[in-house]
Amino acid sequence: MKCPNCGGEYDKGRLACPYCGAENKEALENYKQDTYDSLNREKQYIKRLPETIKRAASRLIVKVVLLSIPVLIIVVIGVFIMSNAANNKASSENEMVENALQELLNNGDYAGMSEYVDKTKATVYQSRYDKYTQITDIYDVVVKNEEYWNMIVDVKTGNYSSDSREKFISGYVNWILKGSFKIIKDSEIVVSDRAPLGNEQIISTFIDEIKISLKEKLGLTDEEYDSLYKMEAYTEDSLNEISEILAGRILGQ
Repeated sequence: MKCPNCGGEYDKGRLACPYCGAENKEALENYKQDTYDSLNREKQYIKRLPETIKRAASRLIVKVVLLSIPVLIIVVIGVFIMSNAANNKASSENEMVENALQELLNNGDYAGMSEYVDKTKATVYQSRYDKYTQITDIYDVVVKNEEYWNMIVDVKTGNYSSDSREKFISGYVNWILKGSFKIIKDSEIVVSDRAPLGNEQIISTFIDEIKISLKEKLGLTDEEYDSLYKMEAYTEDSLNEISEILAGRILGQ
């Protein structure tokens, strides 16, 4: 184009004449309009940006969910398989324990049952094993009472002072009474249960054995037995009193 100011010719896209510096009003106006249009487009883009991000985020969430579903299914299946395997293992272990206890019971090996129960307490003390643990509970008291009685005999025949001898024997008698009356009451409830487990005869035999031992070895009279049996709770004073009386009887034998 020709410059209207100096007459020089130059490209019409230039904003000013390269010879005299006069403005190219048409090019300048076009530049302003282009700049305005560009800024307006930027403004519209920025205005739409949150919605664009929101749509992109929604698409991303959908993709994540769709990708997670197979993973979740695999995890659920894995948990189910592991749980089922654990249940099968527990069931197998329970069956093995029950078979072992039943065999010991069939053989009348109560000592073996007691030892087996002691080794497997975490497993055995469930309701399904009540048939066996009810027997071993009272059997353990019978054994413990016999141990205490042997200690009483040792003290009675040992080289102790009169006061020490009576004190030791009274203590052993006290322990025998505590354990015996508790297990007798608990076991009689078991025997009278409306849902018998098939262990009632054995438990009744042990109850009778404990009763006989209390009366024959400790010298407990029928009246004293009934009095102690009827007590709802045993105080230290009441047990100490009867224990001292029985210790005196044992030493007088």
